[in-house]
Amino acid sequence: MQLSNESISKLDLLIQTALTAGIKKLIIEGGKIRGIDEKQSVCVITSDNVPDFDGKQIGINRLEQLAARLNLVKTQGAITIEATEASNKTDISLLDLSAGKTKAQFRCASVEAVKGVPKNIADTLVWEIKIDSKILPTISQGVTAMGAETVTIACKDGKTVSIELIDQNKDVFTTDLSESPVWVGTGNAQTSFCQKYPAKNFVSLIKEALKTSDPLTLKLGEGGIFSFKVNGFDFYMLPAQ
Repeated sequence: MQLSNESISKLDLLIQTALTAGIKKLIIEGGKIRGIDEKQSVCVITSDNVPDFDGKQIGINRLEQLAARLNLVKTQGAITIEATEASNKTDISLLDLSAGKTKAQFRCASVEAVKGVPKNIADTLVWEIKIDSKILPTISQGVTAMGAETVTIACKDGKTVSIELIDQNKDVFTTDLSESPVWVGTGNAQTSFCQKYPAKNFVSLIKEALKTSDPLTLKLGEGGIFSFKVNGFDFYMLPAQ
């Protein structure tokens, strides 16, 4: 089965975006994309922009290798991808990548062999927060200057959202976002929240998302899970422990 140009483009974009988040394993089945990083801090679960494998499912647990081969073959011209069906008639077992006289293969995993990828993320949406490209360099440089491993997002009065970075000596760097948060939960509006996230993943994903949406709307659940669109895919960032 040869993938359409549209499906190749969707697969390529998915792979590059997932790697930006540190995700190295993916499952595509039942019209849904699922993936999570090794530290279980970022995942993608989306029914949007799903590559079409003619109803077949695919497991990928060596995403970096697939990306490297895909990028290598792409340098030779327009790429085609041939997907080979596994003996169970439900999985894709092999991808043959080719462009011009250059070819590369990638052996896929069965979906059952790709462990630890959640099927759903459940958290009740309570806040919407906007972040723009003007503040991102300050946050990124702050992470470097402080050597911070986490980014804390906090609000004490329901009006001002602060980004806090703390170093090993407990020194604190703080900068405020330009817009107030919006309460979208049910019942009486809360006035405060405080959650922390892995700094590297936070900065990388926000930077990528801002390329197509500026300002970017972050949706915060009552359990502390952030969700937002990155290149048309739904990503979820889990609070750091």
